[in-house]
Amino acid sequence: MDNIENLYEALPVSGRASTLRCKLNLSLIESLNYLLNACDEVIPSPLFLKASETLNSLNPRLKFSGFLSVLHSDLLTAIEEENIKQINVIAEKLSLNNFTINNIEYINIGNLDDYYETVIKNLICHEIPVRVAASSVSSLEYERMKAACEEGLSIIERVCPDYFEEISCLFSEILVFKADEIKHGSSMNAFGLIYRNLNYGFEKITDTIDVFIHELAHHYLFLLNTDDQIVVNADDLHASPLRTDKRPLIGIYHAAFVLARVIDVLQKALDRGGIPTNEINHCLELLATHRKRFKMAMNMLDTHAQLTPLGRALINSASRIVEESYAASCRGAVMPRAVR
Repeated sequence: MDNIENLYEALPVSGRASTLRCKLNLSLIESLNYLLNACDEVIPSPLFLKASETLNSLNPRLKFSGFLSVLHSDLLTAIEEENIKQINVIAEKLSLNNFTINNIEYINIGNLDDYYETVIKNLICHEIPVRVAASSVSSLEYERMKAACEEGLSIIERVCPDYFEEISCLFSEILVFKADEIKHGSSMNAFGLIYRNLNYGFEKITDTIDVFIHELAHHYLFLLNTDDQIVVNADDLHASPLRTDKRPLIGIYHAAFVLARVIDVLQKALDRGGIPTNEINHCLELLATHRKRFKMAMNMLDTHAQLTPLGRALINSASRIVEESYAASCRGAVMPRAVR
């Protein structure tokens, strides 16, 4: 972290995400090797050697599949539970894939094998108070979802290329499904994998842009949070601007940072002709709502949160983004972009 400039800047910085991702990849390989070695007595020698060979052949400078993080998380759980059968299933999975992703891959949840489908569904349901029945989409629905995702990414690339550079580095897979009770999400335990629900946010391209920038902001904080606590009293529960239930302060911090980045991109998309004419009013309504929620989140953080120096500087940078975006919207003109 010592050699990375502009960590405190809330806007994307060229090259920063790839440096942070490489650092995460190195840690992931090291941890998986350590966990495998701890299990060497219960894994058949040929399988152990093959899984180890796969791990040690990975290039940390490349983009890894979110499923490698999934296997890491599940292996930790299997070891804690002394589940030898599951440990060997995971070792087998590690030996079958090189886990390198070139661009962004699209996956229908129904095309996952039984192991990954079970683990991913548990991950999707992790923070939902009720059990979610995530099901496969049809081939036509899959193509429609993929087309909407690609259109949203294309607009982001055109109007905010710095954000698109970060997306290209951090997003590995987009998993699509149908379900109630959930909209979209991501997790540090499946870093790089974004999941999207057909039943939410595919009618308007504005919503797709919103979702991707939302999840991108989470990913940047995931990376920072591996080395910095950001919020000292992270687990204290308070009212959240994005959820009806009380959330830990680290969740409220995530909400504020997410909202700031989404506000920035949606305002730039409006200013630069990236929002379809028939969605302009919808986009303006979203911006108004997001600005109110950002203010709510900041009030909660200012009142209750104890932040690290990085946490304070980053959220101050996010606040400046919102202020500049609001000034631009009031003038009805493109606001000069902050120094990158």
